[in-house]
Amino acid sequence: MKKSMTRKEKVLKTALQMVATGGFQGAPISELAAKSKVAVGTIYHHFANKDEMVGAMYLMCKENLVGALTAALDGKATATKRFEKMWEAFQAYSLTNGIEVSFLDQYNASPLITAEQQKAAEKMDQALVKFFADGIKSKDFSKGEANTHLEFFYTNAFAAARKVGKGKKKNGPKEAEALRDLTWSALKK
Repeated sequence: MKKSMTRKEKVLKTALQMVATGGFQGAPISELAAKSKVAVGTIYHHFANKDEMVGAMYLMCKENLVGALTAALDGKATATKRFEKMWEAFQAYSLTNGIEVSFLDQYNASPLITAEQQKAAEKMDQALVKFFADGIKSKDFSKGEANTHLEFFYTNAFAAARKVGKGKKKNGPKEAEALRDLTWSALKK
């Protein structure tokens, strides 16, 4: 049974939609309240200002994506299979949650990320970092830092999602597969 969204989650999801269609400036609090069907005071109860709300949107999207990737890691499969499953999970998630992935892609490079948000995001990534650390230790992956391997994975997975998600390129899925194979080739031992 699916749990109902809290008011805070409803506000964040609505804000995400508004930012995706009209940009940050296109999401005035009064309109956000109306579209979320909550009082303006409710928004300010949860968030001191827009920057704090955008940071919460980032952490919500990050948690959702990492949850999908972590769920795809079958500890009994080979490193190759686990990598492929993680890649497939990222691409599938980006197709069904394109707005979240697009927001993450943009916000990851933003100077707006606070040290606290960065720390929370890194904590969310720990199962994925462990996957790469274990692969480095077992020599399935090339030498290096597990965090660097994960960052390399993310960079290429986001690039592939952009290719497929825009729907403008006929060869998007083939290019995404080629990018997956190139990423695997660079990471494996």
